[in-house]
Amino acid sequence: ATIVSRCQSVHIPPAYDQETKAWLTQHIGKAQNTDLDVVQLLEHTHGVPFKALSELSGDGFIHYQHWQNQLLDIAVHPLMINQLEDFEGNEVEVLNCLQNLIIEGIRLKTLNHEGGLIELNKVVKEVNSDFLFRLLDDVYHAISLSKTTVNIKLLLDNVLIVWSHITHLKRYPQITST
Repeated sequence: ATIVSRCQSVHIPPAYDQETKAWLTQHIGKAQNTDLDVVQLLEHTHGVPFKALSELSGDGFIHYQHWQNQLLDIAVHPLMINQLEDFEGNEVEVLNCLQNLIIEGIRLKTLNHEGGLIELNKVVKEVNSDFLFRLLDDVYHAISLSKTTVNIKLLLDNVLIVWSHITHLKRYPQITST
């Protein structure tokens, strides 16, 4: 995050270190901590611990984790695309989830290190970084098209087909027209 005032601009880098994880674990509370991956939560919020705490209000993060797990499953095992659950009616949220996964994948690929999501590490290791950037552009475009009369289910299906084969592509296909 960057804070800008009249006198100065202060950049606060994302925090993924052990101290941040410990602080977040302490502030989440004992009840929620049992079924929660703090590393995954930090990656979802791009290293912003206060945003991570706000994401936990309600059951939105539980749905997000479910979508994220399915998206990672289909990237590693493309045939899993036939077994998706809870995507219907949540197409834009799923696209946002995929967008976050791709951004995290680009970050990991650029920094050349591994994150907390084992499946994402597998994808990042095998994928062409240019394909990640192109898919991210297509996901951005799909999210913006969702505000129009486009068939969002069909658009999500097209994006997911490319995502499910992202590690095996020789040439990147056209999903949306620019």
